[in-house]
Amino acid sequence: MRGKMKQGFTTDRHRQPHVPLGNILEKLVRSLGLSRAYNGWMVVNRWAEIAGPQIARRAPAIRFEYDTLFIAAADASWRQTLSLQEDDLLKKIHSYPFGAAVKRLRFVTGRKGIR
Repeated sequence: MRGKMKQGFTTDRHRQPHVPLGNILEKLVRSLGLSRAYNGWMVVNRWAEIAGPQIARRAPAIRFEYDTLFIAAADASWRQTLSLQEDDLLKKIHSYPFGAAVKRLRFVTGRKGIR
């Protein structure tokens, strides 16, 4: 009974092709003028993948504001280490399509950067 359904419903032969939800979401975000914020939060969300698990464990990305990614270093020595790696971290971030939103990194000690 594949071709026979109640009136108003379509059969498998008449379905529209599936559009990935990600494409719809990206278009919506763009139309609302939220692309930079969305892309910045994508960096926060994918920080472990971008920076690597060791850095992400000791220095998680905690927020994105305007063009700045805030990273909470576990202590002052981690903050210093990360500041020496800032250029490399920015290159890694910019290697992702959404990474262009991040222009600056700001390292804070502990979780004080969380609002």
